[in-house]
Formats: sequence, structure tokens, C-alpha cells
Amino acid sequence: MLSPFKNKLKTIVAATLLLWIQSGIGLAAPVLKLHRDDLWKAMLSQVIIAKFDSPEANRNAITLDKPDLRVDLTLHDLIDQVEQLIDEEFSTTVYRAELENVLRNPDGKIDRIRNFERWYDRLNELAGQDLHLQKILNEGLILQLYGSSSIALKDNLSFYRLARIRNIDHYNAIASEPEAEGILHQLRPQFPMTVTAFRKLSHRQIRQSKEAYLDEYSSELSRIDKIEAMKCDIGNRTRIERLDADRIFETIEKTPEKASFLRSIGRRMSPPLPLLASGRPALPRAYILCNEEPLIAILKDLTWEKLLNEEDDQILLELRRWMKRNRSNCQDCVRETLVRYNESHQTKLTLSWLNQRGLPRRAETIESYPILELIYAGREPWQDRINTILTNRRGNRVMIGYTRSGAAMRKVGDVIRNAVKSENIAGAAAGTGALLLSQGNFALAFMTNSVVKDLVSNRKYDHKARELLTKIPLDIAQGLLAQTAFQPGRFFNLLGLGAGYGFTQGLVTKQDPFKSAIVGAAVEGGIGMLPANVQVPVLSGTARNTLLKNAAIEVFTSTAKASIRGGIVAVLDKKDFVKGMASGAAYGAGTSTLRILILGTRYNPLSGHDGETIDQTIHTENEYTNTHGAPGGNYQIDRNMIRGTAFRTGGALPGMIRASITLPGNVSMLGGHFDSIEIIVHEAHHLSQQEQLGLIRFYVDYLVESMTTSYYDLSFEISAYL
Repeated sequence: MLSPFKNKLKTIVAATLLLWIQSGIGLAAPVLKLHRDDLWKAMLSQVIIAKFDSPEANRNAITLDKPDLRVDLTLHDLIDQVEQLIDEEFSTTVYRAELENVLRNPDGKIDRIRNFERWYDRLNELAGQDLHLQKILNEGLILQLYGSSSIALKDNLSFYRLARIRNIDHYNAIASEPEAEGILHQLRPQFPMTVTAFRKLSHRQIRQSKEAYLDEYSSELSRIDKIEAMKCDIGNRTRIERLDADRIFETIEKTPEKASFLRSIGRRMSPPLPLLASGRPALPRAYILCNEEPLIAILKDLTWEKLLNEEDDQILLELRRWMKRNRSNCQDCVRETLVRYNESHQTKLTLSWLNQRGLPRRAETIESYPILELIYAGREPWQDRINTILTNRRGNRVMIGYTRSGAAMRKVGDVIRNAVKSENIAGAAAGTGALLLSQGNFALAFMTNSVVKDLVSNRKYDHKARELLTKIPLDIAQGLLAQTAFQPGRFFNLLGLGAGYGFTQGLVTKQDPFKSAIVGAAVEGGIGMLPANVQVPVLSGTARNTLLKNAAIEVFTSTAKASIRGGIVAVLDKKDFVKGMASGAAYGAGTSTLRILILGTRYNPLSGHDGETIDQTIHTENEYTNTHGAPGGNYQIDRNMIRGTAFRTGGALPGMIRASITLPGNVSMLGGHFDSIEIIVHEAHHLSQQEQLGLIRFYVDYLVESMTTSYYDLSFEISAYL
């Protein structure tokens, strides 16, 4: 387990300062604002420290994939930014030529990494001499970070850097491709591709280069596959072996981590992986079939390391259980293996959990893993029970050793094992008990299930207790939101509708649906406090042009609301705010268009009727239904209820069922009904019934009764006067 890069910052900065003092070598007095960034100084120190060690070794170290950051790409990006700013702001090429000359080796070749310190030192000098240059650099330079797989990071960027964030998204779309390394090299062969350099490329250039590279790669891989097939007899391989080879090949070919996976495999495999013309390793099907057993062992190891680095709950639990079972009193147990290792290597390694009872703690397990790897010298017996390898793009681990039907059965078994996990059983039992004790309160049952499940999971997987401080309030909020769908009252109906809108949006846009439901309820609740004509903004009249304008207004307002929901959820999830808003906007525009096509265009149902007729019709309906209506109670149809609901006309659904219909938050009117005040008030009567019963109970009771009763005999219909 490698510690995060940022945890080493203070140590690296301190070492850098000490070296500067001892050697008398350092940068010119920095005038660039960038130099105040501690992370940048720590990254820069990796290059400077190399002067007192081995520059070539350091250059290789920072160019290879690292578990935290690709320092070399940040350096290249900074140089690209400086060149771009100088080209945009200065008509002369003097600065550009001078800085480029500093990057050259004695043989005339440009080496950005080896000569970066001199280049940065000279840039500081020039900025100190030219205040205009200093100003544009301080305003324009950004510390662009890159992850180990060359993905550009946005965590350190301010949200107002919208253009930069869009450029990062476009770059990452290519950088996350399985063949990203080759495609990016095709686009910029002389230096590694950066976000800044990527900005200059047109969509056409990118598409053409990508297609050209993939065609070349496909033909070259096919050629290598034929060569590898001649190295061993693959004709007698079993069906399962061929299926495994196909699964491994297809998974690695599609995974974004393909390049780093192949490099890791290449360092461990013998015979070595075949190479493409570019020098990058390849993994054809024939090679997999010829070397399946050692390759699968390596892939299991890589999968385990990946999941352990991600602190996967189930993997950590399996390792903790193995550590408990094999603590001591056997030849190959941990205590005995540790003693033998210390004696043979004259070390004093210790493991604190060896003298404890029960499962080792989560933190102890993570800290102990490097020692376990060391003393077992790569044997890793804790992996013996793994029968899945790698993870595909959906995050599911790939099964091996099965036919397709066997793999399907194995997945069914995994679903059953997941269902009988202690946290799921405890949550289901507690939820069922709450449902029975509360006499059918599903919202309370749902909330109890979630809370108990989180409590048991926290204990089982040994998470920190403070994590419950965020999970349990979220469980309670979700339960309360679920309750709004059952709770009588106009405002609760609004909250329930908002939660439903948000939940659906979260599912479609791949955001957290529960957080999206909370945000949706908050947005609709806030809008529900506004005047009715603001809640449902429409123009009066039913002329074609008016309805078209109303449709445009609805698409705009729905897009805006969905965009707000998406942006807020993105912020709560610490993800890209702009991307969250964009996906929300796309969802809002699409769903509002579908609503208009299916349910119809919104219109003002009260326009064209005089106030006295409207009030008298509403009064008659209220008086009758409060006396004879089902379920009985205080019915309060009013103008606000009608005006604040999306009444629609011209949709496909009413024509299909040949009737007007009241749906959650919408009333879709049949063509001949839309201007009838009696039918409008009749549909408002159903809205009032929803307020009396709650949304869920109204629709459940209505559907149950309609299964055994004709429409005209339904209590929900005959209770209306009109």
C-alpha cells in the first residue's frame, strides 16, 4: 500500500529547502504566483533533488506511471501554457525562442524534463524583468494535475475556470480510452499530450487521428496474434480455456487502465509480452492461451491490489478473516512465517494484531499488508479463494473457469450470497418489524431498514464511527421523503413529487438517486411556496401559437430546474458542477419534450371563464364532496389548486384512453374537455382526493378498486358532484 502523494508534501518540501541551503543551488527569487503553491513546490523538488542523485534515474521515475500523480505531464502542461500565453500576448517571438533554447541539450534536442529547472529559473528571471509578462503569467498559469493513468484532474481548479474544465473533459474523453496512449501519441508524437496542447486540436483532427491509429493497431495486433499462435499448440485448448482467454482479452481491451495493466503484466510475465511497433506491450488472444496459468495468477494479484488500494469492504473483510484463521499454531501461519523471516533476514518486523483476539482492525489490516507481502515472498495464500479477476467498465469482476451457463449460475449464487449478508438480513428484519408495529407505515420501515443496515455494516467492515454521522441523517431524510408520498396534504404532495423527479433524474444521469431525491424535494418545496402563476408559468389562451410558446416555456423551465438539481448533487458528491448541470439540463429538456408529446402542452384552464362561474362551480363541488365524497373529509378545491397544477391538452395519452386523466402533478385533458369548467373541476376533485389520502395511497386504492369495479361505479368517481 502506497501512501498518498499529498501526505508526503511536508517531507519533500523540507528536504528541498535543506538541499538548497546546503548546496547553494536554487531558483531565482520567485516572482510567479504559482510558486506560492505548496503542492507545486513539492512536485518541483522531485526534479531539483535529482541534481544531487541521478538525473536519468529521476527522469525515468517521474515519467513512469505513479500511484498518485504524473509529475511529468504537469511539467509539460506548464511549458505548453507559457508558450500559449506568450504567443497570444506578444507579437515578437523573442521570449518563446529564448525559453525554447534553454530546454535544448548540447546536441540540440529538446528535453523538457531534464532541463526544466533551468527553464523555470529563466522564466522567473524574465517575469521579474517584464511586469507585463509577469502579469499575464500570474493571471493565466494553472497548476494542472494528472492522475497515474494520464487523466487530467480538476480538484484544484476554481469552479469559474469553465473553459479550462471543458477542455479537461474533452481531453479526458480520449485519455480514458483503452488505447489512449497510442491515440494521444498519434496526435502529438514529439511530446506527451496535455490539456493545453489538446485545446488547439479540432474535432476533425482528433477523429481522423483516432480512426487511423485504431485501424493500424487492429491490423498490427492481428499480425502479432498469428505469430504468437505458432509458438504453442492452441488447437487442443478446452472450451473453458478459450472462453477465459476471450473474457480476459475483451476485458483488458476495453478497460481504461489497459496501459498500466499491460505494463504491470509485462514486468512480471515470462515469456515477455509481445511489443507493438511503437514499443508498447500488447496482449493478443494467442499469448493468453499459451500462458494462461501464470497470466491468471498475475491478474488475480493485480485485481487484489487494485481493490485493496480502493479499500474495498469485501476484500478487506476476506483478508481480515484470513489473518484471523492463520494467526498462529501452524507451519504456514503468520506468526511462524514472521519469526522465520526475521531470523533469516536479521530484521525485527512486528504485527500488533498477532497478540489480539478476534478480527484484526481495518486500519491494522491495511498497515500490515506490505509486511504480509514481504514475509510470504509473493506467495499470497490469502488469494486462494479468488475466482474472479479484473473489473470491466461497469465495475463488475470478470469470472473465469466457467462456461457461460456456469458463469450465469455463479452470478445467481453471488446475488443470493449478497442477499443473506448479515447487514441485509438485519435491515430487512428491522424494517419488517417496523412495518408491522406501525400498522403499514412503509416510509418508517424503509428508514429503519436503512439505519439498521448502516449500523451493522459499519460494525462489520470496521468503518469509523463518524461515518455514521453522515449516513444516518441521510437515511432519516430519505425515510421522511418517502413518507411525503403517503402523507396527506398539498405541500407533502409537492415534496413527494419533487423527490420522485429527483430520484428518477439521479438514476438516468448516474448521480446518487437518493441525494437527487432530497434536492428535488427541496427545489419543488421552494417552488411550491411561490404564487400559482409562477409555479406553472403559462400564457392564457389555447391558440396554436400560444400553445407553442407554452411548450417552449415548459422546456426552458424544466431544463433549468433539472440543471439546478444536477449541479447541486454534483457539488454534494464533490464532482464536476458544470458536468452535473449539463447532464441535468439534457435530462430536463428530454423529459419535458416527452411529457409534452405524451400528456400534452400546458395551458391555463381558467382562462376564458368568468370568475363567478368558476367560483360557483368550485363551491358546488366542494359542498357535495364534503358531504358524500370518499374518503370524506375537508375537501378544499380552489383556484390556486387548479392554477398551480399542470393542466395539459393535445397529448397522445388521452386520445388513446379516450378520457381525461389525473396523474401526479399533471392533468391531461381529452381534446373536447379542455375548456369545460365542469370537467376541469372534476379532475381537480381527484387532486383534492390525493391531498386527502396522500399520493401513493390514492393511486393504490384507485387501482385496487378499479380491478373489481367498473369506471362509473368507482367510489372515487361517483363521489364527485360533476
